Amino acid sequence: MNDRIWKKRMFAAFLAASVSVSSMPVSTFDILAEATTEQETHSQNLTVTNQENSQQAENGDFVIEKGCLVSYKGTKEQVTLPEGIITVGEGAFENNSTLKEIIFSAAVEQVDARAFANCKSLQKISFTKSIRRIGEYAFAECDSLEKVTIPSADVVFSAFYGCSKLKEVYIGAGVRRLEGTFWECGQLSKVTFEPGIVAIGEDTFYHTKLESVELPDTLSYIGASAFYNNDTLTDISLSESVVYIGDKAFYDNDKLASVMVPD
Repeated sequence: MNDRIWKKRMFAAFLAASVSVSSMPVSTFDILAEATTEQETHSQNLTVTNQENSQQAENGDFVIEKGCLVSYKGTKEQVTLPEGIITVGEGAFENNSTLKEIIFSAAVEQVDARAFANCKSLQKISFTKSIRRIGEYAFAECDSLEKVTIPSADVVFSAFYGCSKLKEVYIGAGVRRLEGTFWECGQLSKVTFEPGIVAIGEDTFYHTKLESVELPDTLSYIGASAFYNNDTLTDISLSESVVYIGDKAFYDNDKLASVMVPD
């Protein structure tokens, strides 16, 4: 794992180092601080809820402990997560070679780091609107994944790093913040945003193949290198709601002919 990936694991410290509080508009800083506080509080609530069920149990192919799916032992191509799972734990499906479709139950609120990483056959993900957090590298290097819809989440970290065939992404109205979510998705050419997102963080679309991007008027923050190294990007439309653009946010985009900014 290279130095750049380790930097992503140091998100909080890196964000603090990259964005000066004194130069950042108070409203934007408050938005990010509020989102972070909400996520920390929610994670604490998940812990309390999970502690209420402290026994590890097996439900068919699923090993569940404290409301967390610890591991999956099956070989099915389509898997529906059973009720009672609040969190899909770290590495629960990692390196599963047979999984083609994962269907989340309405109870699932959190997907931890590397939960589905390196699932080379995974083609379809069915999220629900109950998802609050998707962790680092949760679906990293899932090389059969071509399209993703994320209807809702307080924050999505570098979840889809290196998904080499991912071409299209739909970001629903319930998503508030992206942080390095699609970096190194080298074939990603289309992203659609519903109004709702407030922050596109550092490296979110680093080294993708986006051609044209229209950002919603709810967006106020674009982090450093957010659209870095998109050699196919020709135009991008910003709304007047954007109050902060980080260092090299649109750097190394040789074909970028216009950035539309409202008067």
